[in-house]
Amino acid sequence: MKKSRQSTVLGIAVVFAVIFCFPELSLAAVEITWGESNAARAVKDENGDLLIGNHNEAADSDCVQLIYAGADGLADIPTWNGGVTGDDEILAASYIGHARAPILSDEGLWSMAGPIIDAYAVGSKFYVRAWNAPDSSQWTHYGDCPDLYTVTIEQLQTYGNAGNFSTTNYVGPCTPAVAEISPIVVEINIQDQAFSYHIEPTIGAINSGIDEIAITVPVGYSDVTVTAALVGGRPAAYTDNSIGNTISVTLDSVANTDGANIQVNFTADTPTAADSGTNFTSTVANASNLETVSCTSGDGDGGGSVTTNTWTVTAGNGTTPTLTIDSVSSAGGDIPLQVTFEVTGNSEPGDNNLDYYFDYDGNGNFDEHVTEADETQITTTYLYTVVGIYTVKIKAVDSGSSLTVENTSTVITTTQASTLQAWLIQPRDGDTLGGTAVTLHAGATPQNQIKRVKFQYNDGAWQDIGTWITPPLLRTTWDVSGLADGGYDLRAVAENTSGGTVNSDSVTITVDNSDPDNTEGPGNSGNHSKRKTISKDKTEVVSVYDGTEIEVLYGTLAADSVVEIKLTGTSSNAANGAAAGKTDIAATREFSIDGVTVPLQAITIKIPYPDTDDDGKIDGTNVNETTLKVYWYDETLGEWALAVSSEVNATENYVTASVIHLSEFGLFGDSVSSGGGGGCFLSTTQP
Repeated sequence: MKKSRQSTVLGIAVVFAVIFCFPELSLAAVEITWGESNAARAVKDENGDLLIGNHNEAADSDCVQLIYAGADGLADIPTWNGGVTGDDEILAASYIGHARAPILSDEGLWSMAGPIIDAYAVGSKFYVRAWNAPDSSQWTHYGDCPDLYTVTIEQLQTYGNAGNFSTTNYVGPCTPAVAEISPIVVEINIQDQAFSYHIEPTIGAINSGIDEIAITVPVGYSDVTVTAALVGGRPAAYTDNSIGNTISVTLDSVANTDGANIQVNFTADTPTAADSGTNFTSTVANASNLETVSCTSGDGDGGGSVTTNTWTVTAGNGTTPTLTIDSVSSAGGDIPLQVTFEVTGNSEPGDNNLDYYFDYDGNGNFDEHVTEADETQITTTYLYTVVGIYTVKIKAVDSGSSLTVENTSTVITTTQASTLQAWLIQPRDGDTLGGTAVTLHAGATPQNQIKRVKFQYNDGAWQDIGTWITPPLLRTTWDVSGLADGGYDLRAVAENTSGGTVNSDSVTITVDNSDPDNTEGPGNSGNHSKRKTISKDKTEVVSVYDGTEIEVLYGTLAADSVVEIKLTGTSSNAANGAAAGKTDIAATREFSIDGVTVPLQAITIKIPYPDTDDDGKIDGTNVNETTLKVYWYDETLGEWALAVSSEVNATENYVTASVIHLSEFGLFGDSVSSGGGGGCFLSTTQP
């Protein structure tokens, strides 16, 4: 949203002196002319909006400065109120819109003649700094041209173009804050206990805000993991620098709204011994300020604003259960490799139920949860389709005492098959299907032996579904609306380059065209839509025929739910907010889970894009694929926001993002010929 401005009134009381943009300088010999007059390179602020300018009114225009880089030739950081540090020296200041003709645009552009200099040696360096407001009582961010300019006095006619820049660097004084922890009462032996850490900052007109939260979790707690950060109840992007029991979270953007609740969610395994009171300490700070200004102790700079809380830990009872791995069907082999695990747990004493957790691929995330009665053998299976060495982690938890036992003794080694192999990815064994365009997805290996793949179903005899499909996308759709409801076997058939074929293991699916929660095909709008019921007790991946995908990790859902994917193409919402100035490549997707707005942990989405000629540009556009990012539409604000993370896979032409809410998502990028931010020029002439 574009910021609004009011004229600054001289004499208004503020804590720090207000520095305006018009120092009087009188030097002589060489005159420096500096500014930006090219609208394509106009300077922008931290939100991507053009800096505000008014050629008639300096007090309503954002400030720009010309600065001597000092004897060391380096651009030093500013003070929060617009001064310089190190050996830098402000030579002149101007404002956006200065010397612009009334009929021309003022925003992001200006031109300034002066100062005239003669006191600097040949080779002296200068740079331009822009601020996002007229004066120090209003500005919060600054930006420097990325390159310095060397003025060669003998040449007299020099020109520099620094490339694009924006006022994206935060500057401002530190601020105190108060904090609280919830819950503050914790029972012993609870695994993955969820905690929320809340900060209620008090932020004045010139205060900076909070962007760094440090939490020291007491000794005895383990597996401390940050799961989310929120500002004002909304998901916020952050960097997790945590080590062990020391949580360190830095928000990507400073939270600078007075009274906004800042929340860090994390989980931890509680101690295995009773304790009547364990101290918990936390620190809030402004990391940006620590890089740009000096904060005094007590201002939230790490030397003050420490809040100490007490967790009350109560005694539990019970004996650690035992866990026996009865059998593993295979310790290794060629992919695809399906492995069956048989395990038994004992909760003595008490004969309580046991909760089993399986991390099949050893990546630290549990893939499946099973609850079973004491001393009952359970059987699970997992299909390995990627070559690697996997240390399987199995955990059993006594439902009565919450005591835990873990086993990591099983190692699965998978290798590359020498002959063509195939497997089904979607649907999976036991799935229920319905609709006119059900996604079928196969995998095959080795890649250099795959000629083509087809799908077959069996209702008494194997029948082809459609025609052969060639790599790389081994996907198609299947109209099951004309099939009788009931069970069917399904398989993939792969053909190698020599004409030989191999069948995948078959799966059994159920066709039920009356089930609205397991259906796929064109919706009422004509756009492809898929609804599928997923389990809260396992990691689920749901995809559609074009490669759009959502991965919901175990632990994300409190109950079995229905996930929906809609391929909406071009969004009806304009490219505003964080996506302003970007190009919508018509890859909008809607992801939703019934009854879930904010999941318990991050969800991964995948959105494909077209680049059939592999020229690095989106087909039919001039958008560079490396500039693509995932944005989500904030219906409350009516604008697009940047997803927590985006990663482009330029080889397979898709973008993945980690998201902590569900809504409409789109891919936006920059055209090859365009640039972001703004530029500036300097030239010197003999006065």
